[in-house]
Formats: sequence, structure tokens, C-alpha cells
Amino acid sequence: MDATTQIEPGDLFDFNFEVEPILEVLVGKTLEQGYMEVLEEEELAEMRAHQEHFEQIRNAELVATQRMEAAEIRKMEEKERRLAQERERLERERVVREKVAASTFARGYLNGIVTTVFDRLERKGFFYDPVEREVENVFMPWLKDETLKKIRNDILMRQLVVSLVKEAKDLREAQIREAQEKEERQRKALEEHAAREAAAMAKLQEDIREGIERKASLILRELPEPVAPPEVVDGVRSELQAKAEEACTAAWEEAKAKVLEEAKAEFRSGKEEEEIDEAEEEAFVAAAVEAVPKPEAQGITDRDVLSAMLESGAVSKDGIVHGLAIYYLAEAEGKLVPQDPTEEEDKKE
Repeated sequence: MDATTQIEPGDLFDFNFEVEPILEVLVGKTLEQGYMEVLEEEELAEMRAHQEHFEQIRNAELVATQRMEAAEIRKMEEKERRLAQERERLERERVVREKVAASTFARGYLNGIVTTVFDRLERKGFFYDPVEREVENVFMPWLKDETLKKIRNDILMRQLVVSLVKEAKDLREAQIREAQEKEERQRKALEEHAAREAAAMAKLQEDIREGIERKASLILRELPEPVAPPEVVDGVRSELQAKAEEACTAAWEEAKAKVLEEAKAEFRSGKEEEEIDEAEEEAFVAAAVEAVPKPEAQGITDRDVLSAMLESGAVSKDGIVHGLAIYYLAEAEGKLVPQDPTEEEDKKE
């Protein structure tokens, strides 16, 4: 049998009554979230307004500081200008005082100059006696002419004697000059001979140096009984090469340090401390230091290696003499066959 249940409207729940709390919660949460967002926007707006106000105050203080600095600079310039004007005024007053003193002294000095001029003219003969003037203008010139005639005759005789003495002196000087020229020619000949001897000695020293270099190569490379093992020779050569490179590196570092100081001094010359740009200075100094060339180490010769081994005791002179004796005996007996024609030519030389 079918069973049913009758439910009347309003038996289970009342929609209008039940939905009201849900709506209140939803609307409340929405209003609360909107309120919080509005408060946050207002707080951000206030923060921006506060920051703008702070920027305005800081800009105003900066402008005021700059204005005060400009005013202080103007005051200093005005002070310097006033001091310069005061110095110029004092200088003008000094010049005026000197001019006034000079004018006063001149007036005092020129007061009695007229009397002094007449006295001097009278002492110098502008106001003369006629008899005295006739004696001076007529008698004294005649006496002077007669005296001159006598003196001319005496001078002529003296000149004749002087000419004779001068001829004898010139002859003697010519002989002395000829002897000096002969000595000069001999001296030049001796100097040329000495120069030729010096050139010959230099060439001989160069030949000796080249011979020593070839001899060192022979001792280290060609003796039947080596004076030292090849690894010892190579080790000494490497050590000398390393020392040469270290010396070049030290010289390079010293040159770079010197160039660094000179570049800094050149960059800072004529500039005040406030105007120096450190980045520009570093770039300038770095370019100057990079331009310093690095010296190259010279090659190590067999002569250098042999000298170092003798100094260190790696080889002995007796061992070298013994090895050379064996080498030359073998060469004399024809037991050595040169590996290179150029080596045979060097040995013949």
C-alpha cells in the first residue's frame, strides 16, 4: 500500500526567517572588507602626502642651505674686494706722499740754483779776461803745433825702430808656428795610430769572447766524457733563465710603480682636491701602467751555464782540463767525426 506524508507550507522552515542571519553575515563581512580596504587606501594616501610634505621640507632646507652658502660666498668675495680696494687706496696714498715729498725736496733744492749757476759759469770761464783769452786762443795753439811737429819726428823714429823689432818678432813667431804645426801633425799621427790599435784591440776582444763562447759550447756538448750529466746542465740553465726572468719581472714592477707615481702626480697637477675624479684618475693611471713594456729576459748562453757551474762547484777546472785533453787527443788521432759541417769549420778556425 502506498504511504504518503502531507507537509504544509511552513512546516519544515521559513525561508524569509532562515535566510536573514545568512544575509546579515554576508553583508557584514562584505562591509567589513570594504571598510578595511577604504582604511588601507586612506592610510596609503596619508603616507604619500606625508612623504611629499617631507620632500618639500627637505627641498626647502636644501634651497635655504644653498642660498646661505651663496650668501657666504658673496660675503667672502665682497670682503676680498674690499681688502683689495683698501690695499689700492693705501698704495695710492703712499705714491701721493712720495710725490709730495719729492716736490717739497725739489722746491727746497731749486731755491738757490740761480746763484749757483752763475757761480759755476764764472768758474768755468764764460765771463773771461780778453788778454787771457788771446793767450789761450793764439799763443797756446802755436806752441801746441810746434810741439806736435817735434813729437811727430820722435814718433817716426820710434815707429821705424818698432817696425824692425816687429819684423824680427814675426820671423821668430813664424818659426815657432812652423814647429807647432809639425808637432800637431806628429800628434795627429800618434792619435790615428792609437785609434787603429784600439779598434784592433776591440776586435781582438770580440774574437776572444766568441772563442770563449764556442769553447763553452764544446765543453758542455761535445766532450767524449761529459763534465756533468745533461740533466745537471739543463737544471743550471733553467735556474739561470728563471733568475733572468725574475730580474726582468722585478725591473718591470719597479718601472710600473714609478710610472704609477708619475701618472698620479701628472693627473693631480693643477687640480684641487675637490675637483679630482677618482674613477677618471684610476683610468688614467691604469692606462699609463698598462703602457709600460715588459722587458724580455736575455737568452742564457753556454758560457753563462759553465760559469755558474764552476761557481757552484758542479764541475771542476781539473775535470774540464781532463775532458779537453781527451777531446783534442781523439781529434788529433782522427777518432772524432763532426756531426755538422759548420762545427768542423769552427773547430778549424
